[in-house]
Amino acid sequence: MKSKNSKLMYVSAAVLAAGAVAGVNTQNAHAAEVQKQAEKDTDSKLNVQVADKIAENKQTKIDLTKSQNDLQAAKSDKAQAETNKSTVENTLSTKKEAVQETEDKLAQAKTDLNSAQTKAKEIHGQYDSSYENNVEKAQSEKNVADQEVKDTSNQVQNLQNQQSDLNNKKASAENKIESTQKNLDSINESAKNLSNQVKQLQPKYDQAQKEYDVIKNELENKQNSAQKATEQLKQNEQELANSEKLLNDLQNKSNQNAQTINETQKQLDAASNNILNVEKQKNESQNKVNDLSSELNDVNSKLQKSILQRDEIKVSLDQTKESDQNTIIVPDAYKKTFKKYMDWHDPSYISVSKDKNWDKEMHDVSVPAFRMNKYKHNEQDKKHMVDINHMTDAEKLELNTFGLNILNQVRRQMGKKPWLLNRSTMAFADDIAKEYEKDNSDVHSGSHDLKAISTAAKKYGLWGDNEYESMAIPNFGWHTIQDPEKTLADYNKNGNPYGYDLEYLTYADEYTYSHSDSDFAKNLDDMDSLKEYVYDAIKDMIFSNGEWLHAEALLNMGYRDNIDSKTNQELPEYGAISINVQPKNKNSTLVPLLVHFIDVHTNSIIDPTKFNVNDNIPLTTTDISKLQQDYVQAQNEVNNYSSQKSSLDSQVKTLNDQIKQDQDTISTLTSKINKLSSDLLAAQNSQKDVATQITATTNQINDLKSKQLALIQAKNATTSELATYKQEHANVITNYTNLKSSLEKLNKDIQENKANQESTENTLEKYKSELESINKELNEINTKLANLKTKLSNAEVKQANAKERLAKAQADYENYVNTHKDLIDQISASDKVIAEKQEAVKEAQISYDKATKEYKDAKSQVTKLVDKINNLDQSIAKSKATIKTLSNRIDNNKKVQASYIKLQARKDFDVQINKALDAVDKPESKQAVQSNHNETALPQTSANDKLSVFAALAGLSLASLGLGSLAGNKKRKRN
Repeated sequence: MKSKNSKLMYVSAAVLAAGAVAGVNTQNAHAAEVQKQAEKDTDSKLNVQVADKIAENKQTKIDLTKSQNDLQAAKSDKAQAETNKSTVENTLSTKKEAVQETEDKLAQAKTDLNSAQTKAKEIHGQYDSSYENNVEKAQSEKNVADQEVKDTSNQVQNLQNQQSDLNNKKASAENKIESTQKNLDSINESAKNLSNQVKQLQPKYDQAQKEYDVIKNELENKQNSAQKATEQLKQNEQELANSEKLLNDLQNKSNQNAQTINETQKQLDAASNNILNVEKQKNESQNKVNDLSSELNDVNSKLQKSILQRDEIKVSLDQTKESDQNTIIVPDAYKKTFKKYMDWHDPSYISVSKDKNWDKEMHDVSVPAFRMNKYKHNEQDKKHMVDINHMTDAEKLELNTFGLNILNQVRRQMGKKPWLLNRSTMAFADDIAKEYEKDNSDVHSGSHDLKAISTAAKKYGLWGDNEYESMAIPNFGWHTIQDPEKTLADYNKNGNPYGYDLEYLTYADEYTYSHSDSDFAKNLDDMDSLKEYVYDAIKDMIFSNGEWLHAEALLNMGYRDNIDSKTNQELPEYGAISINVQPKNKNSTLVPLLVHFIDVHTNSIIDPTKFNVNDNIPLTTTDISKLQQDYVQAQNEVNNYSSQKSSLDSQVKTLNDQIKQDQDTISTLTSKINKLSSDLLAAQNSQKDVATQITATTNQINDLKSKQLALIQAKNATTSELATYKQEHANVITNYTNLKSSLEKLNKDIQENKANQESTENTLEKYKSELESINKELNEINTKLANLKTKLSNAEVKQANAKERLAKAQADYENYVNTHKDLIDQISASDKVIAEKQEAVKEAQISYDKATKEYKDAKSQVTKLVDKINNLDQSIAKSKATIKTLSNRIDNNKKVQASYIKLQARKDFDVQINKALDAVDKPESKQAVQSNHNETALPQTSANDKLSVFAALAGLSLASLGLGSLAGNKKRKRN
């Protein structure tokens, strides 16, 4: 930035160049303030107008693109329609000729059929059909005689069957009559006994009733009162239960309505956002189509250049001696894809909620990255045994230095600054590991030990909760799959005979515990294995499927973003690593080994006296890592350009298909939005109705509950009074009740016996009537049977005579056939010819109908295509007019924006003038100008000459911006 002194020099020189006139008087201070407020109001209105124009221009450009697409589509459709019209018109003459040809064939076929039918009629006229008719007549008479014999025989058999059935029924009816008569005699005897018992009991009952009548009215009153109180209480309880159920149903409906409103609103918002996104995607696709042709020209040159660069790096890499240093290389495909979904600051960033395939895309770039990075063992470290839960400070430092160097390699490749290895963070990480061990947390449940983290954080003046830890949980001493890649290949080739999980095989690390059981029991392992744990933990959390939130944390992207919103710069991150082995769980055979990655963000520090941000340990890197990264990057570029070269031709079609698909999606989403809006309004109205019902039902429940106690008391009181009264008159009531019950039972038994007597008498009469009917029917059947036997004898005689006549007629017919064989053969041949001619007519008719339909369809298609072309001409004209209107609107809005920009430039210049005038007030500014610019500075003015300087600057403004400036801003006030 320029200093205020240099700005003053710039303004002074400008005044001199403009030849400003000094000594001009300005308006008074009050008028300047009024003018400034008016200018401020005008600026505010102008800003709003310009913002509206910018927004209008944005939408107009979208509409213009759509209209241009519509125009192009209409032109394409018209060309296709005209081509189709010409094609169909070219077939009309051929189809018309086919109609005429098939019509002629049909006429000829009908003529041939008529000729054949005439000839056949003449031949049939020579045939004497009387012999054949005599045979048919004799056969018919024989059939009638046969049927009569058969029918009469069946009738005789049926009557004989009925005769047998009736004899059986007669015997059964006689048995029933005898049994029923015995039962009736027994019933009459019971009636006499019951009548005698009633005569004995009636006097006793009459005396008991007299005694009962004395207390009857009072007893009934008390019973009625008790029953009424009970019924009122029961009714109130039922109404209360019904109201409470109704209230519960209404509340459920209210909750359901609320859920429906919420879900519908979310769907409505999502659909609205989707339309905007799809429109944007469609426009982007169209722009990509336009850019692809120029992109193809660049690919070959870039490919050759990248191949040359890769080969040069490869030569350097081959000449470099390989060391034992471990590295993690991040391929470009992973970088690009990870930033696309996890880096909020990346230009291509897309929220994972808006891309349903994001996890598949991440998986596809993560697997190659995971497999290409492997830990390199160190023989010296294998000899160094470490007590994991009691490391020395030197061992902790060695492990932290190794781990942060590996992690920082990844961070640098992802464009992030390295973590700082900080001693306060190391102590914090060490305490977290100890707290985990102390709590014996169930880490296999997938949760962090928040208590352990918060306890340690408080000690170092940090916020509580988990803002710091990313944790890996390998199992200590566990032997993993050896050569996971070979096992995965066998899995894909031979199936899965050992029941491995596919994702486990895909992201498996190879590890074997190579020490004694005693070492294992003491939590001892070598330094090489611990470094491998750390290396694999970083690799797993960066590349493994489902670990990308950990990757965000380790890389400070996404939800762990460390970019300062004010400076747009990364804030420091203070990192460290700790390891501990958890106590063995009695419910599991696994012993968890925890690798804690701790990251303290600047904003997490509450008490700086407890956390020293300056106590950092320097870390180093090596050249071989950079060289390997460069080679991988160069190879990725070669692969990228090669892929681009082979795919560009197919991209155009893919993009056009996507554009059409996007347009269809927009139409679908528009319909969906309309329906969702209607559903939302209906749900909101329903919610209002339910709320009203809930209030009314709640009031009703309160009223019923207030009545409940009084009803319970009334029931108890009336029930108690009834019980007391019954107790006082128990003997009278019991005697009366028992005698009444006995007498009622006897009367009931008499009635039942009487009913039984009547029923039995009716049954007896029924059986007698049935027997009489059976005897009558038997007599009728015997008469019919005698008549049918006579009829059957006569029918058999007729049958024999008809058989003789048929034999004679058949002999005469066969004699005629034998003497007229030539005529019969001619008739058969003529019938065959007629059948063939009829089939020919049928086929000719089908061909004619088909040709006629095809000709009519073609003519109809031409008419439709002509109408379509006319409609497309109208659409093209309409689109052109729309494009012209939208283009004019864009041009006009651009002019408004240009005027606005020019006005802003003038205002910026005014600000510079005012700042320069401020500088005139300060004597030290004059000294600075004299000392720093003694060769070019203008003579300094005194405080009394300020108005002259102001007038000169005003003249410069007029000279630079024109008289229009004077009209818009006559007076500038110094701030």
